[in-house]
Amino acid sequence: MTSVQPSPARTAAARHRVAVSLCCAGLVLQVTGTFLPWLRSGDVVRNSYQAVSIARRLTALGEGVLGATTAAWPAMGIAAALCAVIYMFGAHRTASVSVLLLSVVVGTIATLPVVLLPGSESTIRVIIVGPIVTLSGAVLALVGALTLFAWPKN
Repeated sequence: MTSVQPSPARTAAARHRVAVSLCCAGLVLQVTGTFLPWLRSGDVVRNSYQAVSIARRLTALGEGVLGATTAAWPAMGIAAALCAVIYMFGAHRTASVSVLLLSVVVGTIATLPVVLLPGSESTIRVIIVGPIVTLSGAVLALVGALTLFAWPKN
């Protein structure tokens, strides 16, 4: 009895589709997580956009790299959509580099409230759902983008 093995080209194409799907799913999770609750201040629940806006007004986040990053935070969803469009047009390596850069920035910002804000005795508390979903999306997109580089399409 002979076994039928898929051709190497079909296997490479399937791996490629899986990696692109991982990237796109990670981008969707990143954007979704930014709209979920991140902080609670008294009775008010705030998403990442509201939290970044308040942090920029109340702290010295206006200068340097952190200031530029927080100023560009509202455009993160547009950047993620742009990465997905680049994937659709077939420039997978360019899109993967863009996803890598975006995911590192988004993942870093998602960890900041969890690491920097004090525990539950404070009036401002972290709601872990938003940052965790955003960080999970960043990790998933990173895995997909790195997989595209590790498994080149033949």
